[in-house]
Amino acid sequence: MLADLLPEIEESPFVGHLIEAEVTEADRDEFIKLKKCTLDSRILTAGVIQHDTDLPVMATVVLEEPGAA
Repeated sequence: MLADLLPEIEESPFVGHLIEAEVTEADRDEFIKLKKCTLDSRILTAGVIQHDTDLPVMATVVLEEPGAA
């Protein structure tokens, strides 16, 4: 699922502005698979999550400001 989503990000006009970011332990706990980058001062996270084994897997893309809760 993430493999289908990442080319859309990697081929977008802003790809030259993306810098790969460090994946934290909290990220690993939340996501099954993910890619994390910075875009200017914001953090772009694209990943796959599953809240429960009885629920479907979901792809998410989040762009957040540092320090945002």
